[in-house]
Amino acid sequence: METHARYLLIGVFSLVVTIGLILFVLWLGKLQLDREYQYYDVRFEESVAGLSVGSIVQYQGIQVGEVRRLDLDPTDPRVVRAHVRVSAGTPVKTDTRAKLSYTGLTGVAVIELFGGSPEAQRLVDASEGAVPVILSEPSVLSKLMSEGSGAVLTAQEVLARVSRVLSDENLQRASDLIDNLAQVSSEVRDDYPKLRESLQGMQALEQRLRSAAERADALLARIDAGMAGQAPGEDLFTESRATLDEVADAARAVELAAGDIGRTAQTLDLAARDDLAVLLAELQRSAAQLEQVTRRLQDDPAGWLLGRDGLPRYDPGAAKGGER
Repeated sequence: METHARYLLIGVFSLVVTIGLILFVLWLGKLQLDREYQYYDVRFEESVAGLSVGSIVQYQGIQVGEVRRLDLDPTDPRVVRAHVRVSAGTPVKTDTRAKLSYTGLTGVAVIELFGGSPEAQRLVDASEGAVPVILSEPSVLSKLMSEGSGAVLTAQEVLARVSRVLSDENLQRASDLIDNLAQVSSEVRDDYPKLRESLQGMQALEQRLRSAAERADALLARIDAGMAGQAPGEDLFTESRATLDEVADAARAVELAAGDIGRTAQTLDLAARDDLAVLLAELQRSAAQLEQVTRRLQDDPAGWLLGRDGLPRYDPGAAKGGER
């Protein structure tokens, strides 16, 4: 009996020593791992669609780590915290920033670290023992939705102005004016068919312009919906560019048509010509501004996406002042 107890004691001791050795090895491994990696929290104030555990962390295009965990900030659900593991030798400074980048057309996101001046303090040294936090800047897609929405709003404001000028009431007023003058003036009779045809063409142009603008709105909504899942494909941006070009072409057609009517209307008497000139000048100015906005969106998207050159804003007060 005593022999069995001794064997049991030896077995328990051996088991405890073995477990202790395993824990010691694991501790040494963790210590070595901690020396090789540094952990950070990256704070995002936007959707992180496409980012997942295991996603790559890059610094100036070089892979330096990976995402270990994704959480919502418990104090502010609009904020996402990405817990990342980065090689300990990576020079993450207090002025280093992060942003989301998307690889190819697959919508897979990576965290891109950038910035960090040589004279800045290392972020881990400035954190005083707490998990260092890297602040982020908006991604290109986030800028697309914020700046793009504002740009489309500008186009919509100008389009609304064009629509008001081309309202049925204004077109009917111009048509009645020409009809009345055609009955009393022999000079107007010669140009009457052309003026009448031009005014009728204005209505068709307005419908064409509005249809193109509605398609632009629908495309923006599709891009916005794509943000909830993955990066929009290149075909969607190509379609957006073509639609914006169509809006600009329609605006240009309205502007040219207004100019043709104005030149033809020079045969009217002074009072009638002045009345019609006010309407046409307003139409040409609004159509030209709409074309300018959409052309800039179509020709230089990077300029307004990255904030290098702001879009012109429609100012009703300034427009009215210009009419004087």
